Amino acid sequence: MALLSLDILWIIGFLLSTLVLLVAYVKLNDSRLGAIPTSALYFSPKRVTADDVYDVDVRMRAREEEEARVRSEERKPGKKELVNDADIQGNEGESVVKVKTGRRYIVVGGGGFLGGWIVTKLLQRGEDPHNIRILDINPPINHVPRDAISQGLQFMKTDVTKADALEEAFLAPWPSNAASSGPLTVFHTAANIRFYERSERFYSRSTAVNVVGTQNVINASLKAGADVLVYTSSGSVGVKSGCYLTAPWQTEVGDHFVQVVDDSFDAADQTSGFGIANDDSSSNGARNTRYGVLDKTKIRPKGRTNRAHSDFFSNYARSKLTAERLVRDANKSPTGSPASQEKRRFLHTGCIRPGNGVYGPRGDILCGAYLARGTNPTWIPNVVQSFIYVENAAEAHLCYEKRLIEASDIESLGLKHSRYATLGSKIDESDREKVLEVLEKQRPSKRMPDVSGQAFCVADPGAPPTFGDVYVALETLSEGVCHFPLMSATFMLFIAYLFEAWYTVQQILASTFQAASQNTHLSSPIRYVASKLLHVTQYFALSSTLVNLQPPLFSLTSAHLVFDDSRARLPPSKGGLGYKGRYNTMEGLWKTWEEWDRDKRKEAERAAQRARLGTGDDLASELNAKSSTAGVSMSFGWFGGGAKKKPQMRGVKASRAVQAGVGVAKVVAAATGENKENIPVAPVEVAKAQ
Repeated sequence: MALLSLDILWIIGFLLSTLVLLVAYVKLNDSRLGAIPTSALYFSPKRVTADDVYDVDVRMRAREEEEARVRSEERKPGKKELVNDADIQGNEGESVVKVKTGRRYIVVGGGGFLGGWIVTKLLQRGEDPHNIRILDINPPINHVPRDAISQGLQFMKTDVTKADALEEAFLAPWPSNAASSGPLTVFHTAANIRFYERSERFYSRSTAVNVVGTQNVINASLKAGADVLVYTSSGSVGVKSGCYLTAPWQTEVGDHFVQVVDDSFDAADQTSGFGIANDDSSSNGARNTRYGVLDKTKIRPKGRTNRAHSDFFSNYARSKLTAERLVRDANKSPTGSPASQEKRRFLHTGCIRPGNGVYGPRGDILCGAYLARGTNPTWIPNVVQSFIYVENAAEAHLCYEKRLIEASDIESLGLKHSRYATLGSKIDESDREKVLEVLEKQRPSKRMPDVSGQAFCVADPGAPPTFGDVYVALETLSEGVCHFPLMSATFMLFIAYLFEAWYTVQQILASTFQAASQNTHLSSPIRYVASKLLHVTQYFALSSTLVNLQPPLFSLTSAHLVFDDSRARLPPSKGGLGYKGRYNTMEGLWKTWEEWDRDKRKEAERAAQRARLGTGDDLASELNAKSSTAGVSMSFGWFGGGAKKKPQMRGVKASRAVQAGVGVAKVVAAATGENKENIPVAPVEVAKAQ
């Protein structure tokens, strides 16, 4: 008996020792992952405080008021509707958003988040709704294109993986009052974002939409006679996968913990024949970027044209790069069926690589989802990453369209690669007046490099924030409704590996049983058993939220990723897009919160309207239920959807504080005429607290 007790003590001691060592390792690894490397601090040396957020709030309110005043002035009789050609050349970054082209537009994926904002920008600059067609498997989630359907905008339910159906949608007749024979621009934003899979056995699940669907879009564009195709790629195509479990003797996280991602990782495809040096490097390995001169050998992924599957952080990134190359290879392909060879036009293509998280109102899966959920467990507050606000991303697509239209207009007149110096004998006499007209309109952008067939990274202007900076902004603006409990990164990574193993086994079994249940060569009893086993395996599948928690998530969110968009910011005369980015990340977060807050107030007003017909007793619970609706993002709602106690107000949104959360009582009072608690109903003057 004593010997047995001793054995039990040894086992208990071993288990306790293992637990202590495991806890010690978790804390050690967490400290390494939580530290901001010096090379990352170089890009983002200053942390955001609540006072910074208050300053942004005051500045953005003033900016919004000024923009509203300008719009009101422009609508007055006698005022010019849009800027003229001189304005275009003076402020290229903003003018492409303001000046309509009169072209036809097909937006593949226009029902989604980014695609919906591209449609919004087209409508805002005055494009005729009859000239815009959305092809998507789902209706628009953005209210602007959704409302424009009643004004003539076309929505066609289309699956990009079905080549015949997609071609039919491209070739469908346009409305009688549309520019049915005008030039055609195609924006392709549709994608299947399965970023959580990295096993090559699942690669085909990403290629169905991202690769095959993209080839179908290219073919349909050529058939329809499009001369411009802008494809939404992903900045993640340049992200290198990394390992975030360090050895005890290591002093820092291994390779690829800090990455500067630019256009040159695929330099072999980018630099030849475009008249621009993509990699402005010196002999010692330094490179000029918009952040200064960097030692590219330490923090930039090595450029490789033929990359191994394991080099990509997930199947999604590989599929997007494959699709991107299809788009770029299609550049200068003959398009349409012209009556004569002399009038043949060519498709000019280009790719935009948003980096890294596209966020904003009306459907994002990042910051907007944070606000929708309220409680967002996190383990990455100190990670430095570039973001891009959705309006900046949409305008980058329009900037590229502008450059491709210029290339198409010149080439269609017999001018190759925009080299205006070769006028004369190469231009027919009948085209000479058209050439001179084009040159006059393009002034002073003569001799601009042809940027078609390329890919450009784009990001928000200014220094990239940490996720913690984003959390401070959202928590401050929402008065604590949105908050971020801290978790152990190492512990979550352990869980991620377990979930990946679980997911892989479950998917393999499900595929096997599904194939067996549909195999007519097998006997009926075997097929029946296989179908029952299929139901069992599906029952144990990870939820749509937990499936995201796999190791590829850490390569995308735990690495310090800085996206250098210096090429896109170059003026067109130097081979750039003239992209500026109207909002930095803090301003983009403010706009995201502002629309979310406005929608919350509208919900409260609608509920108050309904309360006038009843008692209003259930109004508070109804609003709370709406406010806790979970979105899909990089966090997991294991802690519920409620909000923590709000901090003391400092005036950042004093005029609106009673409209959300604590404002439920006010709305009920306004609706029922009762104000027993003397709740302030009049707006409070907005002022920064001293």
